[in-house]
Amino acid sequence: RSWFVQAVSPGYIVSTADVDLFSRNSTAMNVLLGRDEWLQWWDPPLYSGDSLALWNFAAVALLGFCCLGAFVARNRAIPFVGVVLVVSFFLAQGSRGPLGRVYTWLVVDAPGAANWGWLVRVPEKFGAFMWFAFATLLAFSTAWALTKLRGSGRPAWLGTACVISVVLF
Repeated sequence: RSWFVQAVSPGYIVSTADVDLFSRNSTAMNVLLGRDEWLQWWDPPLYSGDSLALWNFAAVALLGFCCLGAFVARNRAIPFVGVVLVVSFFLAQGSRGPLGRVYTWLVVDAPGAANWGWLVRVPEKFGAFMWFAFATLLAFSTAWALTKLRGSGRPAWLGTACVISVVLF
């Protein structure tokens, strides 16, 4: 092993049990809601009871708005951002997602995983890439929606208020 790997390695080999532990809250809906932490320090009241269904609906609606903008807006960056969103969404689910076996293999059994597997053992790290891509697609979708509303004869403040309410919701 190189001196760099020895300098930054914590000195243990990641096991499948570690990956499963760190992926225990990484369901698709928790990833979309940003609640995919492997250890939850507190349970906010916003995510319980009837409001949970509202948050689930809002997350799916916002994702749908981003997808709509991605399909209708014309920008060369959108395919790349879309790929980053999809790949990071599946990687953020860790061993609980549809690519769970692939994720576990990458972290535990892939060539060189003994040297770098500990760096990606917690799947919520990939959520940062997902949220960056999500925000970028949201910006493209918002720009497209505002352009369409501006040309339709409706007051500009109405379109802005609709887009801001979707983002804040």
